[in-house]
Amino acid sequence: MRVRGSANLAPSPFTRPANSTRARLMSDSTLQPHFAGITSSPDSELETSVRSSLQKTGYHQLRRLDVVVENGQVRLSGRLPQFYLLQLAQQAVMKTRGVLNIDNGIEVVRG
Repeated sequence: MRVRGSANLAPSPFTRPANSTRARLMSDSTLQPHFAGITSSPDSELETSVRSSLQKTGYHQLRRLDVVVENGQVRLSGRLPQFYLLQLAQQAVMKTRGVLNIDNGIEVVRG
């Protein structure tokens, strides 16, 4: 931080940057209370739909996958014992309404 007309001093731990953490936290809808009349975010609803689609396949291994949704982009990660299950998971997610893109980070591990 440099102030005009003064020496270059180390920034104080008590000064807030222009884009303070509090401002970012306040804008994050996942941290806002639900009782304030705010409905759940579209991403959390899509995540629920994706998890439901994986569950409906009937393969319990797909329930253990990690699912992260951000702006309609779905990231799948985890480990599966067969390539077929990876394909099945991807197909189930692709059929879910609202999914714009899939980043498939699933690893097939035999044994």
